[in-house]
Amino acid sequence: MLNWLARNALHYGHAFEIRGLLLTEYFRLRRREPSIPGGLGWRIWREPSHMEDLLNLARFVSPIEHILLLDLGGNVGQWAAEFVSFFPKTDIIAFEPDPRAHAAYAARFQGRPNVTLHQVAVSSAPGKATFHLAENPVYSSLEAYSDTQADRGIEMGKDCTVALQTLDSFGIDTSGHDATVLKIDVQGHEVEALLGATETLRKVDVLIGELAFATQYDGAEPSFARVCSLLQAAGLHPAIFQTYGRQLGPHAFERDVVFVRRNRLDRLYGWD
Repeated sequence: MLNWLARNALHYGHAFEIRGLLLTEYFRLRRREPSIPGGLGWRIWREPSHMEDLLNLARFVSPIEHILLLDLGGNVGQWAAEFVSFFPKTDIIAFEPDPRAHAAYAARFQGRPNVTLHQVAVSSAPGKATFHLAENPVYSSLEAYSDTQADRGIEMGKDCTVALQTLDSFGIDTSGHDATVLKIDVQGHEVEALLGATETLRKVDVLIGELAFATQYDGAEPSFARVCSLLQAAGLHPAIFQTYGRQLGPHAFERDVVFVRRNRLDRLYGWD
């Protein structure tokens, strides 16, 4: 009984601490950037893992800027919709190979001319590949999950074949925007996606990616170290690590990490 109480006290204590830190950050941002949307305290309390990414990005990108969001692994578009609610002057170019998630993304942004959606998987070379569909599309992946991930309860469905394309092949024009933000959440395929984006990365001001610190996929090393190397070559520096994540705890097998170009890196200072 005492062990149970101790474990749960630590769990809920950490949960309250994280929410408190995020609320503190939100009010700091509001003082510094009055254009930050108001009335978000309750959402931060209820959905800390969703709101933390936006608060972290707001350190480096202002809601009054005209932003181009490159959404790699857009899933059903929920993350992009939340981004637009925080940064309303946003144009989106999104990529999602899962046919179910692609349809949901398209429906969410139907009639929005500033949103372009491609049903392809972004990789290091063009072609076709087997795509592993999960019952929950958020876990669908080009990579096969390792045995260590079995206890996460990820239910897999049938495989399908998807088209592969490099991000560079789209020749994305970032002119006319104050900032380009690249979000990458491609379930273990991060290194390959970035290898096909060397030209595009030179135009990116801020990148946020879900990266692995432990083995998650068969035959694949954890992505964080290799991604850091690729992004350093592109002039992007790791600046903020997500503290909450899907798995609440002091240790992370994966976390969202924000990388920033040097000219925006100093925005970390002066927020007291």
